[in-house]
Amino acid sequence: IDLVIVVLLTTLVYIMTFFLGFLTFGLAWLAFGLIYPGVALVYAGLTLSGLRAATIGMRVMDIHMITWSGRRVDFILGVLHALGFYFSIVALTPFSLAVALFEPRGRLVHDLVFGTVIVDTQAERQNF
Repeated sequence: IDLVIVVLLTTLVYIMTFFLGFLTFGLAWLAFGLIYPGVALVYAGLTLSGLRAATIGMRVMDIHMITWSGRRVDFILGVLHALGFYFSIVALTPFSLAVALFEPRGRLVHDLVFGTVIVDTQAERQNF
C-alpha cells in the first residue's frame, strides 16, 4: 500500500519536475535521480511522526510505531528508520531476517538499531 502511494506521489513530482525543467532550461531535470528517494523518505518521516505514528499501509494493517521507551517517533527518527529499513533489506537481508527469528519481539536489525517497536493498535485499544 505504501509503495503504491509513494510511486503515485513520485509520478506527480516527476511530472512537475519535467515541466519545471523547461522553465529552468533543463536545470530541474538534474533532480530526477533524487526524486524517488526524497519522496519515500519524506513520506516515511511525515507519516511516522504524525498523530497516528504510522504510514497509511500500517494504518490499514492496524499497527503503529513507537520508540522502545514508549515515546512517539519524530520526523528525523522516521527518516532514519526508513533509511535503515532500505539498507538492511538490500544489504543485510539474510542477516536481518535471521535476527528477527531469534529476537523475542520479532524485531528486525533496523528496529534494534533505532530502538523502535511496531505495536498492534487494536490490542492497545483493548487495554484501555
